[in-house]
Amino acid sequence: MTQIRIALLAASILGLTAAQALAHAELLSSTPAADSTVAAPSRIVLKFGEALEGKLSGGDITSTRMMMAGKMVAHVMKIDGVKAALDPADRKTLILTLEAPLGTGTYKVNWHAVSTDTHRETGSFTFSVK
Repeated sequence: MTQIRIALLAASILGLTAAQALAHAELLSSTPAADSTVAAPSRIVLKFGEALEGKLSGGDITSTRMMMAGKMVAHVMKIDGVKAALDPADRKTLILTLEAPLGTGTYKVNWHAVSTDTHRETGSFTFSVK
């Protein structure tokens, strides 16, 4: 009987450990949403499936300019002054605050998130401003 209890306890512990190991900071949604066209946002809100480590999570935003000196070119430029912080009311929400609202164009958000179990995830998505 004792061996059965030990075996059940060991199986329970292994099951919990495996479930925790599979937990990652998956991006569930964003505002603006991926591939959307929006009015000029002054912040980007990223909602994850796990609580995050604020000091280890963040992101940057780049814009693609298609005109330069009257010529069509692809020029990627990082937006300066983006500050990342966790929502104090929800550690699953990362907010990228901008110094000024974004102007017309196409933008790419590159994010990195570290969940409280220390797993790092990265990703990106684009949206447009009209």
